[in-house]
Amino acid sequence: MIKLIVEGQQLDLFKNEVFAISKSIAKIGDINLRHGDVSINFKVPSTAKNNLIFRYISNLNNNNIGAFKRFEGVVLDGQSVISRGYYQVLKTKPLAKEIELRFYGGNSDWFDLIKDRSINKTYLNQSNNPNSNSYDLDYLNHSFTEDNIILSWDNSDGYVYFPVDTSKNSLKNNNTFERDDFQLGMFQHTIVENIFNSINIKLSGNLFNDPLYYNTLVNLPKDISSFDLLNNAKRFTNVSGNQISKDTYSPIIFNKSDYDAQWNGGKFTSSYDVANLDFKLQYQALRGNFYVGLYGQLEVRCSYTINGIVQTPILITLTELTNKPVTDPSTGGAAIAFTFDEEDINFNNVKVGDTFDFEIRNTGQGTPAFEGFWFSQIGIDYGNYRVDSFLKYTLDGVTAAYNITDTIPDINQATFIKDVMFRFGCVSQYDAANRTLSINKFDSIEDNKVRGIDFTSKVDLSNGIDVDFIKLLQKYFKTTYIKYVQDDNDSYGLLNKAVFKIGLGDGQINIDNDNLTDEGTIYESVFSATSQIWTFPKSLDGTNDLAHFYLPVMSLYDGAEEPRDLKPRLLVYAGKISVEQFNKNNYSSINLSGAQSNVGYAFFAKEILEDSGVVDKGLNGNLDTQSFQHYTGQGSAYMGNTLLSKYYSLQSKILNTPIFISINLNLNDLDMESIDFLTPIWIETIVDSGYYYINEISQYKGDGSTTKVNLIKI
Repeated sequence: MIKLIVEGQQLDLFKNEVFAISKSIAKIGDINLRHGDVSINFKVPSTAKNNLIFRYISNLNNNNIGAFKRFEGVVLDGQSVISRGYYQVLKTKPLAKEIELRFYGGNSDWFDLIKDRSINKTYLNQSNNPNSNSYDLDYLNHSFTEDNIILSWDNSDGYVYFPVDTSKNSLKNNNTFERDDFQLGMFQHTIVENIFNSINIKLSGNLFNDPLYYNTLVNLPKDISSFDLLNNAKRFTNVSGNQISKDTYSPIIFNKSDYDAQWNGGKFTSSYDVANLDFKLQYQALRGNFYVGLYGQLEVRCSYTINGIVQTPILITLTELTNKPVTDPSTGGAAIAFTFDEEDINFNNVKVGDTFDFEIRNTGQGTPAFEGFWFSQIGIDYGNYRVDSFLKYTLDGVTAAYNITDTIPDINQATFIKDVMFRFGCVSQYDAANRTLSINKFDSIEDNKVRGIDFTSKVDLSNGIDVDFIKLLQKYFKTTYIKYVQDDNDSYGLLNKAVFKIGLGDGQINIDNDNLTDEGTIYESVFSATSQIWTFPKSLDGTNDLAHFYLPVMSLYDGAEEPRDLKPRLLVYAGKISVEQFNKNNYSSINLSGAQSNVGYAFFAKEILEDSGVVDKGLNGNLDTQSFQHYTGQGSAYMGNTLLSKYYSLQSKILNTPIFISINLNLNDLDMESIDFLTPIWIETIVDSGYYYINEISQYKGDGSTTKVNLIKI
């Protein structure tokens, strides 16, 4: 018997109601659907118990809090869990005394938690939510120096720098590389792990055993010089709420809604080497007017460390500029608001890690012992006066720096995860009880035949067998394209499509079926493909066209004076490899902070390259690629393991022999609880025998009746 449990309590159901549940993880016929498990609409009676569970939802005088809440729960058959997820109140009919609900099971839970977030924004921990952690990549901020470029080449998470041709420096006549010849790539898995850590969900599955997954980089092509922080003033307002103590220093806490990663409360920790660091503080304070003539002065203390050595604090007495009578909004009484002069605090030759801590006190001149100054409340209008204390800082002479969030594309987190799952041909299964998401490659179903389960004894042929040869193909075409989004500012990508009639990195699944439309697109990635060419083409004397280095091309300039916006990219990080492996003129090193014989190297796709008998010098040993199939007009035979050949072999096989069977099976609650969609089942009938993938379990009632199951032959 089906039971609906909401936050540990069993719902009252309508008498004799049969609750049916369907279950699936990925429908082959819809290649875009990469999430979802169970979702069902149903009605329950508006009993006293149900109303209590849903916060008296039928009483319209209680602000209907239950309508805006997500209720965790499970669906049981007897004592066995069929599905875990959450309930949502959709509507009530008070006169009919019924409540309409929707149950969301499995994958839909985690997907909804991230669907309104971007991968390049910070989302701080929600203290009232035990399943919320911060999504914050600012810990990766760093100075953009040649030394940090070199250090990054050994990274396996976070970020790494790799050489590119931006079309700005492609006519260099030697093997000297500069900072601007490198781009930053974020490891894909770092972003994924931070996304799921922020919603307190653990990850498992065979995707996380794949080297290509771990070596994939996410890049937003940028002109490095745009991150120069010279004379870039930052302003931060302080928060309110504390008295300014007499004699005792209290921290000036800065508003986290506008601060960067260098601030933690009242402490500034430099992320950069700075020639000149200038702080400007303007402060405002409030006191009751009954202390007129008895207040002291405000004093700011800046404690700081240089190279880990504590320095003598700097003390600054704030100079009063103005004072105005106001109304204290907290008491309704009269008060006086003071504005103090903008004070300048300057430091030279600041290094990464140096700290500066700002505190304030009342010096306590006169009596009584407490003098009545308060922190101002930001953004509040006190009658004819608006309080807005702030501190500004300016970095002068700082090395160009990367703010990590500026180098990550603005892509919705749910969209990003779907893109990852699509490129690697994955499906997901979510265990809500253990908050674990398992992501596995669909092709692994083929490998799981060895542990397939024989369901022959569960077959019920009394309602026959339906065999459908077109259902799986309704969204497909004879030539089904899978594409990267076209970057209209990328001349190389446009040229490739003009010459070869297919987009750079695009792929196609060919389906031999006369009943399908000739061609169409089933999926387009949020990323663009990246060309790769022999670049820096001049010899040392500038006379010979030798084509030195094989590099990815990000044509930020390509004849333009100002950098152009390019779409986000994906690359494969090959690690720190010998320079000899990506140049044709036997250079053993490049010049970057001295001679570098091994350099961090990334590529989009690796062709088999030949030129005058010179083959790609070892890079063909790594044929992993981000190309779905086609690259510079050449077919997959030149590409090694493309995404389609590596992750879509089973799906392509199924689509070319699309046998979709609907059959009734005698399932029980144990079957529903333990079903693993990645493990095929074996069935023998009078019409066929073989392994099948469970596409969907439809309308399981748990009352002993048979259940319709949709199967796909593999």
